[in-house]
Amino acid sequence: MKRTLPEVLLLAAALAVFPFHACPAAENAGPSPALAERTDGGKSVLAWHPAGKLLLLMQTPEFGARVAGAEVPVLVESGPLKIDAGQARWAQTIRIEHSGKTYRAQYARTFAPFVEGARKRLQVTCELLPSDPLPFDLSVKHRVLIEGLPQAEAILLQRNGQVAHAAVPPNEALQAYWFLGGGCARGGQELAMPLIGLRRKDGGDDTLSCATDPYLGVRFRVSATGGTPDTVTFEGSSSFSGTLTPLSNETRLMEFAVHRDATDELFPTFYQTIPDIKPGPSWIHDIELNHYDYIAKAGKSLEPDLNELARRIPAKYRQHVLVCLHGYYDFLGRYTFNSKTRRIDDAWKSYDGQAKLLPMTKEELHRRIRLVKERGFRCAIYYFDALACDDAGPEFNPDWIWRDAGGNPMTWGYWQKRPDAAGHTNYQLNPAHPEVRQWFLDYTKALIAEYGRELDGFAWDETNAVQQGMRAKWGAGMMETDRAMMRLVADITREVQRGWAVNPDLAFLTSDNIDAHGPSQELQVPYCLVAHGTYQDSWCDPQAWPPGIFPNHRNCLMSCNWSPIKNRDWNRIAVEQYGLPQGVSNGYGDDLGPAEMPKEILDEIIARFLKRVEQAKPEKP
Repeated sequence: MKRTLPEVLLLAAALAVFPFHACPAAENAGPSPALAERTDGGKSVLAWHPAGKLLLLMQTPEFGARVAGAEVPVLVESGPLKIDAGQARWAQTIRIEHSGKTYRAQYARTFAPFVEGARKRLQVTCELLPSDPLPFDLSVKHRVLIEGLPQAEAILLQRNGQVAHAAVPPNEALQAYWFLGGGCARGGQELAMPLIGLRRKDGGDDTLSCATDPYLGVRFRVSATGGTPDTVTFEGSSSFSGTLTPLSNETRLMEFAVHRDATDELFPTFYQTIPDIKPGPSWIHDIELNHYDYIAKAGKSLEPDLNELARRIPAKYRQHVLVCLHGYYDFLGRYTFNSKTRRIDDAWKSYDGQAKLLPMTKEELHRRIRLVKERGFRCAIYYFDALACDDAGPEFNPDWIWRDAGGNPMTWGYWQKRPDAAGHTNYQLNPAHPEVRQWFLDYTKALIAEYGRELDGFAWDETNAVQQGMRAKWGAGMMETDRAMMRLVADITREVQRGWAVNPDLAFLTSDNIDAHGPSQELQVPYCLVAHGTYQDSWCDPQAWPPGIFPNHRNCLMSCNWSPIKNRDWNRIAVEQYGLPQGVSNGYGDDLGPAEMPKEILDEIIARFLKRVEQAKPEKP
């Protein structure tokens, strides 16, 4: 059975209002279901009995190696299964003979079971530890026999925003995949996140879910061919691309969980694979209207627009409004950040959308943030633009440029209007380069140090520039830039979370346009999986909402709306069909902010906003 799109989106919208909060820390969990060693066909398996008749039998991983499209034999020696203090460790040694050389690596898995209320968990940490870098594409397949699931069906959170319930077939495998890097081939249903559920078709019993971390693609295969009528064979497989750059240490997290039969109970299983990425601050779920100011009218539009919103919105409701300030940059790729002092400049030249000069200082930006906060609104700032870095900046480093396999540089279109941009090139930086990664972190630290006590959030513009399967030249080899970007987004999120010591309200938002808005959207990556939410530049296009629902389950999802007048109905659809915030803006598109836009349109927007706030969170006068 497949749910219809409207049903799923209404469910997801409700979940966005009442978000899941992370499970208690593992160290606070209760007694764990026991792990035990068993023998199946003369081979050792690890048995986990989480609940009722449900029994999971973890088998020895299967490995494959390929070079230039050809299979390379892999010899596997399985070590003893060690169970101690309720946890288990199981290691395999792999040996590959190639071109007269012997390559060795250990693949070790640590199994840690937990009980958290009615939820039973098994966390699996997988470590690939080569003695020397491996120049192969190395695939790893984890197979689990699941007993106690007669007439099973899979629950698939699809990329298009729908939930599919598919019967597990007896004679062939049901396939689903989540794509990133070279982790898996496309085949079967594409998932919104690396997560799958299994349950009895007639429902009523516990559901089993499985997830992997989002740092590499994965293919799931499920079939009812385990040998007995109530047994399901589950496989999760991924491939590391060592032929691009030889493989060094890799660590992955997998999670199995048994929980009540409800779709929203699947999501915590995924979040346990990224324990260092925390839920964002609570305010991100309260926003019902956002306003974006693109340095409109040479910077003179902000205060009149804020005054008009404050006039229309009672003070008790203003915390439900987010005002996002466009980055007041000097050069793209420098962003007023001095990498030598690791501080924000005191003064610089900025320009509005028509290339009109706007002299800017740190103190002026502090003043603009205060304009927002003193009126009771939340305040975020756009920073970064994809991986853009123009060569007009005084600190431009050509060694950081993202280049393709032929050494050709990757460029990015200019939207920043500077009179002196003519004759210059706007490049993209390589997110796999360690110095690039450190620069992004240093810039984030500098912004938090300068503005972190006042701001509520940071939004990274155009994260969608790094699409599925993209690669960058790295020395004599190549690197998977989508994998590198996912790691970099997670690094930035952790840096913002460290800023909670200064301001616990800080949130970090990506701007993924995952699908249905603009060209090549089917290749976009939900980097929001390792952030606190999405502030996508999709203009509130209704077609762009569904693919963002599941990846932002515990996050927030909103959009900059450049055309609230031309596309008048898009704000209504955002509220009524998806339960998401409306948007207004100034400086681009319609280029008419709240103080200038037609009164009847703003009346509609404010009326919907007030109704939504009062219904969601009634407040006393």
